[in-house]
Amino acid sequence: MNIIVPIKQVPDTGINIQIKENQINESSLKWIISPYDEFALEESLKLKSQWGGKLFVISLGLERAKEALLTGLALGADEAIHLVTKTNPQDPLSVAEALAIKIKEISEISLIFCGKLSTDFNNFAVPQMLAHLLDFPFVSNVNQLEYKDDSFLLKRECGAGVEELLKAQTPLLISADKGLSQARYPSLPGIMKAKKKPFHTEKIDISPRFQIKTLKAPSKKSAPLLIEGSPVEQVSTLVKILREKEKLL
Repeated sequence: MNIIVPIKQVPDTGINIQIKENQINESSLKWIISPYDEFALEESLKLKSQWGGKLFVISLGLERAKEALLTGLALGADEAIHLVTKTNPQDPLSVAEALAIKIKEISEISLIFCGKLSTDFNNFAVPQMLAHLLDFPFVSNVNQLEYKDDSFLLKRECGAGVEELLKAQTPLLISADKGLSQARYPSLPGIMKAKKKPFHTEKIDISPRFQIKTLKAPSKKSAPLLIEGSPVEQVSTLVKILREKEKLL
């Protein structure tokens, strides 16, 4: 079973992001693989270990995205493909189109395993678009899977506590949700081996259909207001605040 996992390098979700002149200040950022992509990669590594085949990781982005791909190789992927861009791509369709062109060049891909979204722009769009462009059946938000008898049994969240259990065959594109896997850490031997694995680099130009013109941080939250007094006094004070200060009544 040959598998390809698209991964994206994103800012660490635990770091405070600063915005200056409509741009993210990258000087103090730590870059990681998007967590949902890590879920997809971990599950792909398990499938490869169980069923064999070749595992590719592919990323479209700036030169620094090389580090994310090297991490993928250190974790156990066999081969990496870096589509290098001059700017950080923001348009999901342009990204999906570039990935699709490259993936079509790789023969006998049984499974494409994506994260359901990237944790930077949260567009929730590339997996769906990629499946359409490649004409692959698509199952989203998968949080549990089993492969047997040449078929996948997939459980996915549908919202409001509803779950679906689906059966699908390859070729197939899956997007991973929370709960699917717990990402592993690269070992020292894995990091050393990664340097010797095939790593393909190709510079590409993409034409985004839109650009972000304004980017600003959310407004700072005010300190919580503690209302004192008896229950009757508290209610009276709250109503007064809502009417006179917040203009909600």
